[in-house]
Amino acid sequence: MRITRAPDLRYVIRGTSASLLSSLISALLSGPTISSPDFYLLLAMLVAATARAQFEAKAVWQPAPINHPLSEPVPV
Repeated sequence: MRITRAPDLRYVIRGTSASLLSSLISALLSGPTISSPDFYLLLAMLVAATARAQFEAKAVWQPAPINHPLSEPVPV
């Protein structure tokens, strides 16, 4: 996972994705357990963590301007 360097976000993304995968596999094998609130809470945590990691990656990794004179301000 190279989206973020923050270890806490990596742990959240890895843990929630593993838990969601295990919930989906157990639901496919045994019965309908996807309706539990735990599944949707884990899904929300995974989406929030990946969105935050992508936002932080955008803020940190901005490309340098190409063919831009140094006397003018750089557009953001």
